[in-house]
Amino acid sequence: MLYSRMKIKRLNTGDAAVGDSDIILYTGGIGSCVVICLWDPYLKIGGMAHMPLSHSTQSVSRESFSFGIAPDVAFPYLLQKMKTIGSQHEHLTLRLVGGGNMFSEIKSFTDIGKEILATTRSMAIDLKLPLQKSCTGGKFGKSAEFNIYTGDIYVCHTNGDVDEI
Repeated sequence: MLYSRMKIKRLNTGDAAVGDSDIILYTGGIGSCVVICLWDPYLKIGGMAHMPLSHSTQSVSRESFSFGIAPDVAFPYLLQKMKTIGSQHEHLTLRLVGGGNMFSEIKSFTDIGKEILATTRSMAIDLKLPLQKSCTGGKFGKSAEFNIYTGDIYVCHTNGDVDEI
C-alpha cells in the first residue's frame, strides 16, 4: 500500500471513527483524555475514539453528544461499526493512549486521566478485548496516528519524544 494514497481522517475530542486499510486515523490534543484504538489485523479494519470523560452521564450537553465521549458509548459504537464491515470480535486487539495528569503540581485538580483509564480498562476486560500495548500517563500532551493497514500507532509527545505502540 502506498502511503501517498492513504486518506487521513482527523478526530476531535469526543469523536469516534472506523476505517479500513486505506485510512490513517489521527487525533491530537491528548492530555487527560484516553484514546482507544481497536484493530482487526486480518481484515485491516480499525477504530479510534478520543474520550474526554469516564462515563457518558458526565456530559453537560446532550445536544452535542458524540459516540467518542466515554468508554460506555465508544466501545459499543466502534464494535458495532467494525462488525458491520466484517470484523470478528475475537480478532480484535486494543491499544490505549493518553490518561495523563497535565496538572499534577496543582493538588486541587482531580486526576481525571486516571479515572478514564480505570473505566476503559475495566470495560475492556468485561468485553474480552486484549490490551496489546499502551502509552499512558505522564504530564506531556500527545497526538496519535493509527495506520490501519499496518496497525502501527505512532504517539508524538509535546516534549518531542515519539513512541510506537
